[in-house]
Amino acid sequence: MAQALAAHGCKVTGSDRYADQGADLEVLRKLKAAGISVFPQDGTGIDQHTAGLVVSTAIEKDNADIVAAGRLGVPVIHRSDMLARLLEGKECVAVTGTSGKSTVTGMIGCILEDAGLDPTVVNGAIVLNWRDDRRIGNVRCGASNLWVIEADESDRSLMAYRPDRAVITNASVDHFDLKETADLFRRFAGQVRKGVVSAFDHPEFLRGFAPVTRATSSEFVYKGETFTVPVPGRHNAENAFHAVVLCETLGVPLTRIGKGLASFRGIHRRLEVVGTAGGITVVDDYAHNPAKIRAALETLT
Repeated sequence: MAQALAAHGCKVTGSDRYADQGADLEVLRKLKAAGISVFPQDGTGIDQHTAGLVVSTAIEKDNADIVAAGRLGVPVIHRSDMLARLLEGKECVAVTGTSGKSTVTGMIGCILEDAGLDPTVVNGAIVLNWRDDRRIGNVRCGASNLWVIEADESDRSLMAYRPDRAVITNASVDHFDLKETADLFRRFAGQVRKGVVSAFDHPEFLRGFAPVTRATSSEFVYKGETFTVPVPGRHNAENAFHAVVLCETLGVPLTRIGKGLASFRGIHRRLEVVGTAGGITVVDDYAHNPAKIRAALETLT
């Protein structure tokens, strides 16, 4: 949110407890390079001129900045509500689901970028295509009216959005039981204005889907066009299929979609090869529930 707000002309400041501990974090260096000031997390960064304090669900209620905002009458705004404000008047694609949403968001963003649609993308994870010495990589700031966002179900904040189009990748037990998760996604789908691309609640979407998987990539055929997925695993082929169909609904030709998909370099900490030593390849993956761990292990074995 700090990056998106700064890119759209807002003066942005913030605090970080790791910075207070002296940690030299890459993310903070890059935020500072983007013109964002970092204050101690003791409330001193909040004053009567602060228009709002943007927080995530993870921030404790007794956080010094929140306490200072309350004392000064500064509005405390959840990050999803702040993003929803930025989306007003924009054409929005929102991606949610228990698993794969960061990857699908990144794939869609890369396809639309390659197609010349210049989207703004706000993702929950770093897209390797956009990571460099100055950019964190989880946000791409474009000049068009088209936005692609990851919508998080873990705190139900996806309900803040009313996108034009959406992807719902799947539903499994993670933050809630399966019934509550499914009910949440169905309610979200009811807020989408134009259409939902989804294997969730629509098993026919993946019926007959038979990608050819390899060690580092896969391929599948859709409407006579062959698509190459440059990251491994059947789950990533399914992610790519969602991205392809969504971009097709936006009018991008399939040949151009395939070219953009082939340019996708992956997501940080999603089966990311980080090095080799003594003939052993080291892979970093963020898998943290049974479905995600199973997908990672099946891919690697």
